[in-house]
Amino acid sequence: MLLTPLFIGCSKTPSPSEESIRPVRVIQLADQGDAPILTLPGEVRPRVESRLGFRVAGKIARRFVQSGDLVRSGQLLAQLDPQDLAPAIESASANLETAAADLRLAVAERDRVQALRAKDFVSQAQVDRAQSQMDAAQGRLRAVQAALASARNSVQFQSLMADVDGVVIAVEAEPGQVVAAGQSVIRIARGSERDVVVAVPETSLRSVQNAKNLVMTSPTLAGERLVGRIRESSPVADSASRTYSIKIEPVPAKSADRLPLGASATVSFELPASPGVLVPLSALHSRTSDPRVWVVDEATLTVRSVSVQIAEDGLRDNGVMLQVSDASGLRLGQLVVTAGANLLREGQKVRLPTAATSSTGPTGSTGSRSPASLRP
Repeated sequence: MLLTPLFIGCSKTPSPSEESIRPVRVIQLADQGDAPILTLPGEVRPRVESRLGFRVAGKIARRFVQSGDLVRSGQLLAQLDPQDLAPAIESASANLETAAADLRLAVAERDRVQALRAKDFVSQAQVDRAQSQMDAAQGRLRAVQAALASARNSVQFQSLMADVDGVVIAVEAEPGQVVAAGQSVIRIARGSERDVVVAVPETSLRSVQNAKNLVMTSPTLAGERLVGRIRESSPVADSASRTYSIKIEPVPAKSADRLPLGASATVSFELPASPGVLVPLSALHSRTSDPRVWVVDEATLTVRSVSVQIAEDGLRDNGVMLQVSDASGLRLGQLVVTAGANLLREGQKVRLPTAATSSTGPTGSTGSRSPASLRP
């Protein structure tokens, strides 16, 4: 019974002040400095690409070009088996002969009835009926003539001709393959105009569209750098990657001759300077609809909650861009908590990492403070 008080007396209860001091990780708000550079991979593609196919269905008998061949307008590219349409032409010719015979018979009958009508041997109704039968026979003859012309045109459509000068960039069907009408068989790049196509993430689309300078490089250029400009920007995101396709043309246009089709390329965008500071998403906290951050008072080592405004198009892959102004209470040089923001309360004391007391760079196991400017 005498040991119990001794044990109680030896126990140590932490003071409330020690419990309220919480270690935090911080960063120092710094100006963004120079304009950031965004580099994206791309591919060299033709400015205009034609997918050529036969107007009729059939079996490919011959192909006269290979991928990479230069072609001229009117050049024969491929041909279907002519035996597929021979029965159709014979059938149309036979129908034409039948329709012509029916018309001759209808004309003779009409003339005979008109002669009998002149002698008042038949009624006018019989004359009208004979005239109507002749008109119908003439209509059937015209229809059969059109069918025969269509069959003969189909024979011409069995030959696939190049409609422009260009280079064959892909062959999508081989001899012996049965293709449908309109199916792509040969792809031709028109002329020598080239574009570098890049896929831009949603978060960087507006910044890329407002980029000041564009520089393109490719392994095929042996270190040469080409200046480019945005020629076309897709208004709809790709359904699979959720990225936006942007086409960039070299300036001047004749420099595109040094970019072979299908080559890989890299495009560097000099983005507009961001009007604010970049902080990690973990620095934001809010119990209402407005975002806030914890600012550390270096004199008292306490935190206070400051309401902030996110800059326009401020979402980045590695954080969020905040506007800095005296009205908002957020200024350059302040320390902002980046970890444990949801566990703090107004006026709570915090313990900074060792590196936060100097400007030598990030150290310590609890967190770090970096005075250097952050780049998106």
